[in-house]
Amino acid sequence: MPDPKVPHCMEKGINLKHNYADAIKNIQAHGMLVHSSFILGYDFETQSTFDELINFIERNNLLMPLINILTPFPGTKLFKRLEQEGRILHKDWSKYDAKNVVFKPSLITKEELLEGHKKVIQAVYSFDAIYRKLKYYWDIDFWKHSNEIDPLKVKYRFLFALRLLTLTFSLNFRRTGFIFKILPKVFNKRVRISTILTLMAYNDYAYSM
Repeated sequence: MPDPKVPHCMEKGINLKHNYADAIKNIQAHGMLVHSSFILGYDFETQSTFDELINFIERNNLLMPLINILTPFPGTKLFKRLEQEGRILHKDWSKYDAKNVVFKPSLITKEELLEGHKKVIQAVYSFDAIYRKLKYYWDIDFWKHSNEIDPLKVKYRFLFALRLLTLTFSLNFRRTGFIFKILPKVFNKRVRISTILTLMAYNDYAYSM
């Protein structure tokens, strides 16, 4: 599970009262997706943090995790502390976007934090990881708990399938393999096309970094 020091740093001690893995499993058992968000760059984090986070996300089948870099926004206690410690690298506010490193990390370098952030995103949004998690939800008939049925009409599902097939005429063999594996599910009304599109967009973003 995520390092218990994180809630203390964020002054969210109440989060320590729960076992994250059990809580996630219970929520998923009721047909609800867990939208998770993680921050990398705390002072106690090391190179091993990145693999630990990847493993946590994969073990718990977190479908669309948000992975951000710790950012000391002006006016916060964090910014004040890091400024006093001489660890603010610059004040180009356009870079304070949770995707850039704007401070000097404690136990790793700025470059290692950037590479670690990239490593996590590319791991959890690889086509292999996306398909494995989608298959997990399909295999347990996750959406059977929900009354929601994707309203997308059959003709649009057919057009979506055709569009996916056009993407197979490229040298992106991992994407091609992913497409052929998900095509049989496209016409299932409980499979939300928007979810597939979102995950494919996240993959594009991850590998454009």
